Amino acid sequence: DDLSGRQSNVNIPMALGAAVYYRRTGNETNRLTAHNFCHIVHDHHTLCNGGNGTNERFGTPNLLSYRLGMRGPETCSSYNMLKLAKELFCQEGSADYMDYYERTLYNHILATLSYSKDNM
Repeated sequence: DDLSGRQSNVNIPMALGAAVYYRRTGNETNRLTAHNFCHIVHDHHTLCNGGNGTNERFGTPNLLSYRLGMRGPETCSSYNMLKLAKELFCQEGSADYMDYYERTLYNHILATLSYSKDNM
């Protein structure tokens, strides 16, 4: 796991690009790159709400408690991971991707919508 300190909104789209490239060309290296990246982020960098970084950067693997707080995980990284999980689900059909998608969508993305029309 070489992600510590890396910018999530640079690396996640590159993994998504590898997944799309695999779908179009069948290049197995790109499939493995996207698959492994997604599992590394999910298994070692993701909080229970689906967020995965602080200040748009990945932290130390498996050390998640320091990422909680006012500057906790950003929705942009989570949104990019949702796009990657969707692409991999369409390729592999594993329900694990949709479990992650559902948890992240409801607990991180939609949870940030704290204002309704009545509050404006």
